[in-house]
Amino acid sequence: DEGSTWGHSALSLSNMYDKNALMPSIYGALYGAVFVWKEPFQSQLEPLAEAIRASFAKGHVEFSYINTVYYLSRSFFSGKNIRVLLGEVEALARQHGNQFGNAASSDEPVYSPLLQYIL
Repeated sequence: DEGSTWGHSALSLSNMYDKNALMPSIYGALYGAVFVWKEPFQSQLEPLAEAIRASFAKGHVEFSYINTVYYLSRSFFSGKNIRVLLGEVEALARQHGNQFGNAASSDEPVYSPLLQYIL
């Protein structure tokens, strides 16, 4: 309870002072590790997707990857259609490879490292 309350206070402060540069790390920490215990998984999907987009925009490799892992695991456990989820995994993995120069080899599906981590 208290962690969730402090987390919401941190979100309010970051919004009040317009700290968009910190949004990928704040959202990743709060929606990935704190709010998971109190709020439904479905309510965390859009903020995590927002954090992924912001991570790519700001060039934060580590936050883009961890927010992607959080987003995909929450999507899987909230019951998202597996075909839709695989499409999202493929798109995000390609975006990671294109953005940060570590595209997967052609003999391995580009999304297999993400799926191995989640499943």
